[in-house]
Amino acid sequence: MIIGPFELQEIISLLASLIAFMFIYKAYKEGITNSVAKRFWRYFLLIALFNLLSRLFGNIEAFAFMPYFNLLEHLSRLATAVIFLIIGRRTLKGDFIG
Repeated sequence: MIIGPFELQEIISLLASLIAFMFIYKAYKEGITNSVAKRFWRYFLLIALFNLLSRLFGNIEAFAFMPYFNLLEHLSRLATAVIFLIIGRRTLKGDFIG
């Protein structure tokens, strides 16, 4: 289903990413007291942020500057992958063990 220049799944995906980011940010700010857990949640917050940016750039590219926003969308996905690799490496080294 198309709504204006957007497809319905793009809008739903953007809203879901925004809601997830808000919940993760709230958990990061209020519920974490351990420094090791706070570091882990900071990475998780960055992943949610870059995922949200990817969805946002994907929706904005329907309006104008398609190559520019397409590049930003893919760079934010690349940043998400790099953060996952950093978390995997640090977990295997034992950095997140309290």
